Amino acid sequence: MSRTWTITGLASFVLAFAACTSSGGTASLSASAGPVASAAPSNAAASPTAAASNGGGSAAPASATATPPGPGGSSAGALVALPANVCDILDPATIASATGLQVGTGKQIAAEQNDEVGGCLWSASTTEGVQVTVYQEEPFATRLRIARPGFDAVPGIGLLAKDTATALPGTKTKVATLSTDMGTFGVLITVTSLAATKDQVVLLAKALQ
Repeated sequence: MSRTWTITGLASFVLAFAACTSSGGTASLSASAGPVASAAPSNAAASPTAAASNGGGSAAPASATATPPGPGGSSAGALVALPANVCDILDPATIASATGLQVGTGKQIAAEQNDEVGGCLWSASTTEGVQVTVYQEEPFATRLRIARPGFDAVPGIGLLAKDTATALPGTKTKVATLSTDMGTFGVLITVTSLAATKDQVVLLAKALQ
C-alpha cells in the first residue's frame, strides 16, 4: 500500500535517516524521529535534509579566502569562502541543470543546531526541492571522517566528501545527500525528488568549488 507523506512525516523521516551522520549509528528509516526541516516552500524551517549535529544555533565560521562558493566560484584545491547569504551558494539555474528541478528563489533557514551556521531551501513543490545546510568546519569534519554504512567517499570534492541515497518508505520519492568539508565550513546538500540521485548532489557540490 502506498503512503501519503505529509510535510511533517517527510521531515521526521529525513531526521531519522540523518541520525547516522551525527551519532555514528545506522540510519533508521522511520517517520517518527521528531521535528526537522522538510521541502515545504511555505515553511523554511521544514525542508528535505539531514541534520548532522545537535543543539542550538551559532555564528558563521571565518573564511580563509575571498573566493565565493557560487557556481564555478573557485579553482580546484582552493579553500571556499562562505557568502554572507547562504542562498548565494547556489542558484536556480545551477539546480535545474544538475537535478532537472525547476525551483524558485532560495529561502534562508535559521540555524537550529549548536554547530549549524544556517541554510537555504529551494523548493520545486511541497515535497521536492534542494537544501543546503552549513556547519562549522571542525566538528563537521570530525563526524565526516567516521566510517558509516551506506555512505560512500566521493573524490575531488572539498577536503573530504561522502554521499548516500535512499527512498522514502511507501512512496516513489528519493532523498540523496552529500556531506563535504570545504576547508572553512562543512556543508550538507540534499536533493529530494522522484528522481534524486547521488550524481545530482555531486554536481551541486562541484558547483560550490
